[in-house]
Amino acid sequence: MWREYTPQGFLAYSFIETVSAKHIENVIRTIGGLMYLSGALIMIVNMWKTIASPSAAPADASAAPANAIA
Repeated sequence: MWREYTPQGFLAYSFIETVSAKHIENVIRTIGGLMYLSGALIMIVNMWKTIASPSAAPADASAAPANAIA
């Protein structure tokens, strides 16, 4: 469609006709891009919360089980 010529050698379709014909492809591409970016945003939030969360408290030595090899 983009490179179709008239017998006079001009392009057969104008820019607006080409854009309107590709509208559904552009909508699908936009939806896919938004899904990709939302996944990246979720990853960033998860990393931020993981880094900001407090680390696990070290176990008390008295609460540790005795050596079972006795």
